[in-house]
Amino acid sequence: MNKMRNKARQLPGLTLVEILLALAITGLLLAAALQVTTSAARNTPENYDDNDPSARTQLRRLLRNDILHADRYRQIRDGVEMQLHSCLDKDSLAMKHLPSTVLYETHKIGDKFWLIRTQSRGGDIWSELVASDIRIIIPDVPDIPEQLLNPDSWGEISESFALNLIFADASETPMRVNCLIK
Repeated sequence: MNKMRNKARQLPGLTLVEILLALAITGLLLAAALQVTTSAARNTPENYDDNDPSARTQLRRLLRNDILHADRYRQIRDGVEMQLHSCLDKDSLAMKHLPSTVLYETHKIGDKFWLIRTQSRGGDIWSELVASDIRIIIPDVPDIPEQLLNPDSWGEISESFALNLIFADASETPMRVNCLIK
C-alpha cells in the first residue's frame, strides 16, 4: 500500500491548485486585452456612421441621462460643464452613483467637428468621442441669471434646462435635449 502512495506522488503533473491558478491568470489577461481592444474600437472615428439614426438616439439618451443626474452647470467657450451626482464606469459604461463632473466640448479634428465627453471623478479623468458633425452645444435656459454670464459662475439645473446641439450641416435641424421623457 505504501508503495502505491509513493508512486502516485512521484508521477509528473500539475496539482489542481496549479491548474486553477493558471486559469485565473489567463482569465485576467484575456479580460484586460478585451477591455483595451473594445475601448480602442469604441473611440475610433471610423466607427461613427453619420447616417445611422440609432447614433442620434444614443446621443440623445446619453445627454438626457447626464442632464437628469446633474445638479449644476456652466457654459464654457466650446461647450457646457455639468456637476453630476452619478458617473459612468469607463469599462462597462454602467451608471454608478458617485459624484463627478462632465464636460461636453466641440472640437474640430481634421475636417470634422466632434462632440467630446470628458468625465472626471477625483483624479480619474477620461474622454471619449460621442458624436460627429456637431458644431455647437449650448445650454438652453429661459431667463438666464446675469451672474451666469461670468464663465466661473454655476447655475442650478431646473426642469426647463435643455441642451441645444447645432450640427455642422446647416440644413440639419438642431437637436434639443432636455430631462423630460417623451
